[in-house]
Amino acid sequence: MRYNLLLPVLTTTLAALTATHVLAQDISQLAQKFQDRYGKLERQIKDMTMVQEITLVSKDGNIISDATYCYKGDKFRLDTKVNASQEKGMKMETTILFDGTDMWMIAPFMGKKKLSEKDQAKYQKDRSWKWWADLVKNGKITGTEKIGDRNCYIIEYVSGQKEDQVPFDRIWIDADNLVQVKAEMTVEKKKKAFALYSDFRKVIGNWVMPFKTELFYEKDKQPISTIIVKSVDINKGVDDALFVIGKSEKKAGFKDMFKGMVPGGE
Repeated sequence: MRYNLLLPVLTTTLAALTATHVLAQDISQLAQKFQDRYGKLERQIKDMTMVQEITLVSKDGNIISDATYCYKGDKFRLDTKVNASQEKGMKMETTILFDGTDMWMIAPFMGKKKLSEKDQAKYQKDRSWKWWADLVKNGKITGTEKIGDRNCYIIEYVSGQKEDQVPFDRIWIDADNLVQVKAEMTVEKKKKAFALYSDFRKVIGNWVMPFKTELFYEKDKQPISTIIVKSVDINKGVDDALFVIGKSEKKAGFKDMFKGMVPGGE
């Protein structure tokens, strides 16, 4: 009888010790695994265009926006069109552009505005396809957890300098194929939220990325937003002119918001 009681305890202890040993091995090797996979990937990608549909959940009606990300080397551009009304065709358009040196915002009524370093840090977080970039510098593995059928590392992020903002508080990484499965972050008014990633698809080589991201408040599990990736184009030759602030950038007027809503509109 005593043996029967002792056996489950020994089995549990052995499993815990084995898991700790495996975790210790993986901790020492994880940084190199990411470098082997994603370091090569970054060298392969010369330019990329990603189109997303973002649905922001609101009690007054969901707000849908279209976002187009263009990357080329260190430069990037984000064009966002937000449905400003239930009326078809009424959209607010905003562009965030980093030319390799400075970051700019182009928006209706404002024209061009050079962003401060503080604001730049906020928009740099939108370079979500390089989510692994902060792992070595700011990541610390704190454990493992199984999510669905995936065995995951739990990685906790610690900010470095004040301006060095990290994209997540914690992230769960599939231990086998190194994709993000879940993440925790702090959103507006210091509220805690979490993201769930799904619909994984191969993009280039062995790089698999989630085409669906769902964001929820942690406290009440209420949905915040859903992001659907519509397309990803790699090395199609993004035009350098997209990253140049020039005279062609004009200040949008009030009537530009209503294009397509009135007869004769474009």
